[in-house]
Amino acid sequence: MVIGALQKTGVISSASGFLAIILEKNIALESIVLLFTIGLISRVVPNIPLVLAMVPLLKEYLVNTGLAGADILVPNSMTPIPTVVLPLFYAMMYGATLGATCQDCFSVKRLYKLLFQLSRIGQNLR
Repeated sequence: MVIGALQKTGVISSASGFLAIILEKNIALESIVLLFTIGLISRVVPNIPLVLAMVPLLKEYLVNTGLAGADILVPNSMTPIPTVVLPLFYAMMYGATLGATCQDCFSVKRLYKLLFQLSRIGQNLR
């Protein structure tokens, strides 16, 4: 429901157009940006809705940059996605997984514990 609303209001089109202007056809840079952006967002938003919202955005990005034809935007389309852009989808998948998994890794409580342990190690070395 939210994804449909984002598509109808033009939010997804605007975001994909912005990505197309900024990143152009640089698949490697776009993969890195997606990996970290989705990873950070997935710390707050659940994985599945986030990935479901990002798939239409990625498809429109591909059409805007000319990496795929407009026929991939048709709902329930069986048009294959070009293999050259699969790293984008992998980055999105891994970013969502890593972001949710590492949610606890960088909490403030853990960072304080780490700093405390490092200070104790430093005192023991003196």
